[in-house]
Amino acid sequence: NSEEVRLSSVLETLDLKMVSDCMDAIFEEKKEIIQPYPYLYYELARSIAVFSFEYLEQKFPTNENIGAMLPSVCADIGRCTSKTALKTCLIQKIADVISILENSVTQKGNNYIFAAKRYILNHYTRKISIREIAEHVHLNHQYLCVLFKSETGESFVDYLTNVRLSAAVALLQNTEDNIETIATAVGYRDAKYFSRVFKNKIGVIPSAYRKMIQNPQKEG
Repeated sequence: NSEEVRLSSVLETLDLKMVSDCMDAIFEEKKEIIQPYPYLYYELARSIAVFSFEYLEQKFPTNENIGAMLPSVCADIGRCTSKTALKTCLIQKIADVISILENSVTQKGNNYIFAAKRYILNHYTRKISIREIAEHVHLNHQYLCVLFKSETGESFVDYLTNVRLSAAVALLQNTEDNIETIATAVGYRDAKYFSRVFKNKIGVIPSAYRKMIQNPQKEG
């Protein structure tokens, strides 16, 4: 789902601030649905914890058994007495895992890729180039292209496109902004080009996607 897509994008940067901001956004988006039923906050926090721990363990294999930490994490979440305490607990538990993983990252190439991904996630809303990112991480842009593909399995352009489209999907699901506004918000100055890229990756144009999620019962 869109929450997992967004979470995975920020989790792989190991940037706690970005992870925290993403989680705050998810809680805020779900507020109207879960506010009448407080227990759903706990369910949401547990589901985020399970996904985050499993994703990080798979993405960054280490000698540490990250998955074994989950039962105690879920138990600690259950003992929280307020929404604020719950979110603080969740962020702290994920911070502990990120700290473990950061200490295990010894390959220099990985450090460059983390920095590049963080830069993309912070600047995808405007035009950015591989040369700009290479300058930011102090690498030759051609070498960064090769390194990025080798470390991530996808090109810089594909990664940037996926980040932008995951943000667009979230806006289509959670706002009533028009397509032109959404295109601009995720870094596309041409709404028609944005629609073509969206259809190529998602299978339908943005307006059709919005209709699909608003009327899922009509599918099939």
